[in-house]
Amino acid sequence: PTEERTRFRMLPPIRHRGITHLREGDELLDLRRRHRDWYLDLSIRTSENWMSREQVEHMDRLRRELGNVQTALEFCCSSAEEARVGLEMGAQTLEFGLADGVFRESRVWFDRLLARDTEPSDTRARALRTASWFAAMQGDLSRAAELLEEGRALAEEYGGRTGVLLTQTAAFVAMFSGELDAAAVQFEAALAGFTALGDTSQAAHTLALSALNHTFRQDYPAALDAHRDCLALTEPVGEWWYRSYSLWIAGLALWADGRADEGAALEKESLRLKRRTHDRLGIGTSVEALAWMGADRDPRHAARMLGAAQGIWDRIETSTEALAGLHVAHVGCVRTCVAALGEDAYAEAFEEGRRLDPAAAIDLALEEAAPVRAAAAKAVRRRSGGATGTLTPRERQIAALVATGMSNKDIASSLVISKRTAETHVEHILTKLGFTNRNQIAAWMMENASASAGDEP
Repeated sequence: PTEERTRFRMLPPIRHRGITHLREGDELLDLRRRHRDWYLDLSIRTSENWMSREQVEHMDRLRRELGNVQTALEFCCSSAEEARVGLEMGAQTLEFGLADGVFRESRVWFDRLLARDTEPSDTRARALRTASWFAAMQGDLSRAAELLEEGRALAEEYGGRTGVLLTQTAAFVAMFSGELDAAAVQFEAALAGFTALGDTSQAAHTLALSALNHTFRQDYPAALDAHRDCLALTEPVGEWWYRSYSLWIAGLALWADGRADEGAALEKESLRLKRRTHDRLGIGTSVEALAWMGADRDPRHAARMLGAAQGIWDRIETSTEALAGLHVAHVGCVRTCVAALGEDAYAEAFEEGRRLDPAAAIDLALEEAAPVRAAAAKAVRRRSGGATGTLTPRERQIAALVATGMSNKDIASSLVISKRTAETHVEHILTKLGFTNRNQIAAWMMENASASAGDEP
């Protein structure tokens, strides 16, 4: 829902009849493969354009197509001969999967596909790499290590870029396992490998990860040097995602080094980039970081930000517990807030934040909610004359539920509709009103509440 466009979907009875005719004409298998191959190409194009000004455009397009991607993957799981293409799709989407926070779902797909195609291949090695990352992101370090071990064994055979990717993954898993010195050595080896290959995208990724590891090692100058090197690669080409993470990490390093104001400034810069990438994981980490940095000054605001981050962790099924270096800071922030507010007031503020969607969480952390809501409401009043007539009755009902802080899943449960149907309604509401996030819908509903009440008999 980041731009105005119409999405057309086929009614299930028509879809079923079409599939029946295709099957009867022996055309179904060929069309499923062509469909699958188109989405393989989309995943490859997203990966190839990650380190570019078109990064966000490709991210948004792949998000819009996730339903079709899932259909393609389901076909890939239908037989061993089709599974390798599915593994390639998964291997190509590590960064996108991290940004979208689809860890649990992706791990299920990888388990199915890896069980289908068990033959050694370069594709399998790279798929194991991505699967290992996602397991580590959920704190499942035993599974991450198992996947990594098989991937590294295959990488020894295929070498080249695949070998460097698995070295980078070994460093990532070591960092999550608390083996910080070993991770530092492996990150340096991976960086040297990517630099030799001319792979600036993975070099930038490795620099950001290395900066985080240096921060955990309390080597703050090294962390900031890695951050500057990452920016030197990403800024000239207009890349957003690596840059936003590097800013988050540099902010942590500055804060840990006693430079809290400078750290908070970088966290806010990072969040402004994440507002465009819609990176749920990154939004959560930066909102958390700002809570840590502001707990002494404004514990209630920090408690709300912790709740907002928890709302995101609930959606993507991870938390700071997956990475010890982050969880120590999280626990310390909770203690500070509870000591200042008391348990009841802390819990109340935390739940207020937890009900926010990611866009509203950004507004809260940047302390821009009021201006953003006011500007959004004024813009809609100019376009719609201040009335809710631009929406259908069903859309007005769903907009009201959005305004209460309900997620799409909550709305679906409340109205006894599918989650996808709820998502479609919200997308239509955003498009009709010219908005980009749910917080703007909430603001618009509040602004129109009095006018709507006056229209009632």
